[in-house]
Amino acid sequence: KEVLSCIENMHVLENEADELFHRSMAELFLKEEDTLHILKFKEVYEQLESVVDSVDYIGKLVRGIKVKQG
Repeated sequence: KEVLSCIENMHVLENEADELFHRSMAELFLKEEDTLHILKFKEVYEQLESVVDSVDYIGKLVRGIKVKQG
């Protein structure tokens, strides 16, 4: 049960990270004028989003394994 609780927390954090990603991207394009700065931070934000999505995906895999094992 502890593992499933951690996985649920990971999913909640992933949703929060998604919201932060979208807000950060919007702010970047609305407020930043330096194109190079935009490109750099856009890449950083996208990589961070990818990492968080991967962690959530792994959590779902582990949950599936735990459910199958009972």
